[in-house]
Amino acid sequence: MNDLAFEIELSESLSSEAQSALTDALQGVRFGSLAIPWCELVRRAHPNALSLRYLTIRREGRDAGLGILYIIHRMDLAPFISPRLGTVTRWLGRIGLHPLAFDLGFLEIPLMNLPGVLLTPEFEPMRDTITAEMLRVLRKRLDMSALCVKCEPHTVGPETLAQRPLRIPYLDNAMLTLEYADYEGYLAQFRSPRRRVMRKTRRRFFRQGGQFEVHERVGEFAPELHRLFQSTSARAEAKGMLPMPFEISREFFEGLDSLGDGKLHLTLVRVDGELASFIFTLHDGASREVKYYGADYERSLAVQAYFNLACYEIELAIEAGCDLLHMGTTSKEHKERLGGSFQPMEYLGELYHPVLRPIGNLIAKRLSSADARASDGGDNGADE
Repeated sequence: MNDLAFEIELSESLSSEAQSALTDALQGVRFGSLAIPWCELVRRAHPNALSLRYLTIRREGRDAGLGILYIIHRMDLAPFISPRLGTVTRWLGRIGLHPLAFDLGFLEIPLMNLPGVLLTPEFEPMRDTITAEMLRVLRKRLDMSALCVKCEPHTVGPETLAQRPLRIPYLDNAMLTLEYADYEGYLAQFRSPRRRVMRKTRRRFFRQGGQFEVHERVGEFAPELHRLFQSTSARAEAKGMLPMPFEISREFFEGLDSLGDGKLHLTLVRVDGELASFIFTLHDGASREVKYYGADYERSLAVQAYFNLACYEIELAIEAGCDLLHMGTTSKEHKERLGGSFQPMEYLGELYHPVLRPIGNLIAKRLSSADARASDGGDNGADE
């Protein structure tokens, strides 16, 4: 407990009453309505990959917020240093050697490029104090070799920096503010040549046999979505993009419907009736979060599926009256052409194992390079 009398309690689970109370308290906070069900889905779908903890934050008997901590067991850091080194450690793993594998804690929402400290609006101005206290609460606990805290750089204050964490840049979040009456109004912001390209790309999509399908439930499509996602991630990682922190399971896709009615939709692209690609989008109040893309590369490339899906999700969000569309971390150049802006993200690293500081510096160097990209999205789009 600090001078401002914040109580931070670490627990493995939350009662249904606590989940409901915290979800209500975090309404209007980005991802606040989805954070707990999303984390529970990730936990159920990956029981051997990670363990999950919650840190409830209270002051004078009132809910001030929630911390979300997950620990990845024996996480191989080599692929985050360089793809070539990752190939070496994968080979060593086949003979039982794991020289760069550690148990790492992440104070962030799993599988989202979002901070793991969610605060009610009343207590948001005290984020620096609360984050610093969380670092003290978690320091060298739970057998972690390191603790990595995801944050927006502008929110990091003097109390947190006084603990001298290693600052590691991460991928920007893309977002699009929706201030348009309809899709044509959105297109009107661009100069005539770009509008022509975007309309031409949509016409070519239909001419080549492309079709959009929108579904409010994922279940029946889960096996095929998982297959396409695995193929896309493997292709991206082979091209030198950052790997996923752990392998996404089929059970994850099968469980997406557990988020609740109206919490997501799935958009498919079919080409001549065959599934070519997909994106699913999470609904969080007046904003939406575009998530994983998966594709049959040859089929999707012919219709420029990734770019057309991105444009179609913008159209759907405008029609639904959304204020903001969060567009993820991948394909930055295409999202910039679509009018997106970018929010920098970073990790604050508390490194408890002595070998991790030089490793952390190497990872930071790669992440700050111009070609650092994640492997959870597509990379084909409309050329201008």
